[in-house]
Amino acid sequence: MNASTVALLVVGGALIGFLLAVLGAGGSILLLPLLVSGAALPTKAAVPLSLLVVTLLALGNVGPYIRRRQIAIQPALVLGVPALAGSWIGGLLVKAGLIPEPLQLGIFTAAALLASWLLNRRSARERRPNDGPAAGSPVLLASQGVLVGLLTGVAGVGGGFAIVPALVLLAGLSMPLASGTSLLLISTNSLVALAALGHWPSAHLPLLFPLVAGGFLGTVVGQRLAPHLPEVRLRQGFSALLIGSALLTGAEAWRRHDHLPAAPLGFQPPEPAGCAPVSRSGLLILSRFNRTMSERTFQFRLRSSHPAPDRASHDLVVEFLGDSGAWEPQQLSFTMPGFRMYLIALLLCQHFYLVANAREKAIPLQQVEADLVVTTSSDWIVASVEGDFRIQLDAAASEQERGLADAEAIASIQERMKLCPVSRNLPDGVQKRIVLTSVR
Repeated sequence: MNASTVALLVVGGALIGFLLAVLGAGGSILLLPLLVSGAALPTKAAVPLSLLVVTLLALGNVGPYIRRRQIAIQPALVLGVPALAGSWIGGLLVKAGLIPEPLQLGIFTAAALLASWLLNRRSARERRPNDGPAAGSPVLLASQGVLVGLLTGVAGVGGGFAIVPALVLLAGLSMPLASGTSLLLISTNSLVALAALGHWPSAHLPLLFPLVAGGFLGTVVGQRLAPHLPEVRLRQGFSALLIGSALLTGAEAWRRHDHLPAAPLGFQPPEPAGCAPVSRSGLLILSRFNRTMSERTFQFRLRSSHPAPDRASHDLVVEFLGDSGAWEPQQLSFTMPGFRMYLIALLLCQHFYLVANAREKAIPLQQVEADLVVTTSSDWIVASVEGDFRIQLDAAASEQERGLADAEAIASIQERMKLCPVSRNLPDGVQKRIVLTSVR
């Protein structure tokens, strides 16, 4: 994780914490685009991380609203209990692989635009807010709760940007009262959706710390301003946030969607291990369904040690980020999927060129770490390759030896790594980026 990514996450976290404090919403509606577009995470990894961060920040913001008695218990129960059921169902649908990634992002975009429109209708602006018990229909509010819960489970959002308009429009609450109630519902809703997803974002937990640190800074500022902001400004700011995030996420959904032809005759996807046989017609339907999914993302990481005197590679470890969100050690074998073997060969080839050229220049390597991210279309055509390689120099080496790893030498090795035969044989249209940095 480089410095620019950390800075982006801290600033984004601060804005999210501020919005949650002021609006009681807006956290994950910004967080999901931030993780997907800014940190380049696949939606499968971004959703649970988003839910975890929003839960923590919502719990950190709800205290002042409780002290000001800006929590409406009856609407919270009427909307919240059905929302929990919806969250569980939505999480199970995603876990079962029934919701393609572009559809997840598309649902997010449509819901954000709809909420913005509803919040700014003339009837909504002229409605007299109610600071007491709910004035709306419990049936409508409960129905909205189910939809909010499904949205949470499918798109990985806390649901605040749908909860707040529901409480304002259907329950007749003021914005401050709706915001406080929303924070309480967001935290429980997100936890249920995270449990339903069934996997913990352990591989991406380092991203949690800059997000939460920035989030709590924004929370402090937001809690001081929240009691003094007029409701009309809150509505306008919230609507602008909804529209901006919807446009950003919609563009990302379109970018990740491949317009591909139907499966060719004779194409037969492999049956997953341990599953019952599927009919040929069922396989054809599955293959066409899968071709509407977004581009695939494959993530690998590598580390190796290079003790003196020969600086050859020792303790070489390659790991693959599995569907569960956990890093899996890789051992080349005839049972490994062929495409994964090809990508590992690409990573190892670049690593070999790095080490060979560093030894040729007598650079005192001690350790090499690398991250490789490869994106493909849904029919396995490589679209982009991004390699981030980092070398650590031997602390026991002399200053003169360590000085051999100057900027010119690092740039030279980086260029030679691009001559790796596996990399050179990638199609011309593939976007390739290899970065090599030295850590003294």
